[in-house]
Amino acid sequence: MFERFSERARRVIFFARYDASQLGSSSIEIEHMLLGILREDRALLERLLPEKTDLIARIRPWIEERSTVGKKTSTAMDMLMSDACQRALKLGVEEADRLSHSRVVTGHLLLGLLGEDHLASRVLRTSYETESSPDPQPAAQNWVPDGETAIRIAEAVLIPIVGAETLDERRPLEATPKGDKWFVTSGGRNREDRLSAVIGRDGRVFGAGQGGFVSASGKDG
Repeated sequence: MFERFSERARRVIFFARYDASQLGSSSIEIEHMLLGILREDRALLERLLPEKTDLIARIRPWIEERSTVGKKTSTAMDMLMSDACQRALKLGVEEADRLSHSRVVTGHLLLGLLGEDHLASRVLRTSYETESSPDPQPAAQNWVPDGETAIRIAEAVLIPIVGAETLDERRPLEATPKGDKWFVTSGGRNREDRLSAVIGRDGRVFGAGQGGFVSASGKDG
């Protein structure tokens, strides 16, 4: 699987392994993946949390404070990924497959991470919701209250997948509420050209890419 990962995506895995060892963890968890993305592609998180760079700077302390810190281990020792972390990576790879992308990049990894309900995803959702130092408990069910917020999140996850130039060509984006989700779509001559993303009102990203709505379950929305 990892042979398809871009160099930056592989470095995310390396940094996740490093942070897990520094925190004395017995396995690589999703929060370590978030720390890896923070090290390798901070700009991706800044697009997800615009105008809140101060909160991004506090992601690491929040995770460290809420992690069970043990004795540091050598980075030369083998360390397995947790089941949740493996599922998140699998979701990221599946997003790349559905978009017919030969390489798995950091944007795909972030989509996979957000698809799991875990400390890291709750930190991101809570960070977006409040200016104060959050206690990463499950976020409110309506922290994406309007279409503008849904579009900003969609743009953040679409740029590393399709590129800023393609996104600019497809603007403006429109957000349509359907039940507990926002369906964000762009203009395009045909369905294959359109960009789309499905954003839950609770902040979960169910899918993003080009060519119609794609959900995390693999079904069209």
